[in-house]
Amino acid sequence: MPVPLFHQEQSWYCGPASVQMISTYLYGTTYSQDDIANYMGTTLSEGTEVPQMVNVVNYWSGTTFYSCEQISNVSIEHLRPQNH
Repeated sequence: MPVPLFHQEQSWYCGPASVQMISTYLYGTTYSQDDIANYMGTTLSEGTEVPQMVNVVNYWSGTTFYSCEQISNVSIEHLRPQNH
């Protein structure tokens, strides 16, 4: 996929940089990371919660298509392929 890459403009801007890449790739819109961070309530101490990222992508895309789900008790072992 030709997803454009944007570096984090602040060390705590992982969420805003990710949303910037998503919105640019899917919708051709380039919002600034500062605008995205302000909209999502991103802070130096807590960063951005994933539900906030989903909300902004849905809002700016005019849909409710995107969602997230918390998965508890997952380790890297759960993600590795099992030998059969």
